[in-house]
Amino acid sequence: MKGTGSLERTPLKFDAGVDTGVVVYKRRAVLVIAAALGAMFVVFFAASARYTSRPQFCASCHEMMPEYVTWSVSSHNKINCVRCHVEPGLVSLVKHKVAGLGQVYRHALGKVERPFPRKEIPNEVCTGCHTVSRQVTASGDLIVPHEKHTQVVGATCSKCHQAAVHGGLGQKKEVEYSAAALEELKQLPVKEFRPRMSLCITECHIGKVIEGKVASYKCEFCHKEIKTPANHKDQQWLVKHGGFAKSTVEECVFCHTVAVGKLPPEGEKTLAGIVRGSEFCINCHTKLKPPSHDQDWPLNHANRALADRVGCTACHDWEKPEPESPTASVIYCTTCHGAEAHPATWQKDHPNVVKTQGFTQCFQCHGARDCRSCHQANKVNVKI
Repeated sequence: MKGTGSLERTPLKFDAGVDTGVVVYKRRAVLVIAAALGAMFVVFFAASARYTSRPQFCASCHEMMPEYVTWSVSSHNKINCVRCHVEPGLVSLVKHKVAGLGQVYRHALGKVERPFPRKEIPNEVCTGCHTVSRQVTASGDLIVPHEKHTQVVGATCSKCHQAAVHGGLGQKKEVEYSAAALEELKQLPVKEFRPRMSLCITECHIGKVIEGKVASYKCEFCHKEIKTPANHKDQQWLVKHGGFAKSTVEECVFCHTVAVGKLPPEGEKTLAGIVRGSEFCINCHTKLKPPSHDQDWPLNHANRALADRVGCTACHDWEKPEPESPTASVIYCTTCHGAEAHPATWQKDHPNVVKTQGFTQCFQCHGARDCRSCHQANKVNVKI
């Protein structure tokens, strides 16, 4: 109808030379091929995502072998990597796999650097398996109200438990990949996977105010039982403790500084740096000398110093320290062994000094064998 304002239907017109059946067939073929390709892509992505999400795939790059080894001996060795490192959802999985291509690229160019970028793991990932209602640790010794830590303090699970799976590897700048080093990682003690007491102290329990209350540093605030270590009961402990301190000095210094309400020593994490930064160690070592340091020690210390130079430098510097150094040692090695002890021409000049002044002063540092060994080496026929 024309002129009534109604819409007219315009009949479809086909080119008389075109077979409409062929057009429909081609369209259907394109749709089928596109659907097939899409399905193949989905299947390929799902299969590759599943394959590359296996911990064994992570271990195919040598840079990840230390992480794989520590995971395999941790309490989480039944949990796949992506369960913790990738947030739930398809979008997160796709983003993770795309980012993985960049990791493969850096691996191919040898540009993988440590420490790896650390991403905080959301609490929701952890609470998928664990509860925050627990008041004590699995061992039963520590009083840890997890709910207060997460909801009141606002701490994340991975903040305290950052070593739970990889034993603290993530914070290390240098990691060895040799077979021997990997084998050593397999023997990591359980304590390496536990939260560090140092983190508890430095983050909160040294005076931090939370909801108007001060987080206590007292041992009994967190520990149900305060036990004196068995080795401390040894009657020879004052003599033997140095050997233990070489490997456990950070643990030693926490008990002997935090227990009196002071922060652990900062700075260089070496035996000397920690010992000299501890008021407890300094007070004792400056008042009580080791039993071996008797009047003959200057003559007898050589073998001990060669065998345990690290132990010596816990108290003594090799060279004269700066006067303003708070940990400057009174006696340092170059007092006798360096240029300060003798001038450069001493070997040539000392016979005249010995003739005119005697050798009593020499034996304050040297023994007779020192003279003998030097004279024999230089074929000097002098009886000592």
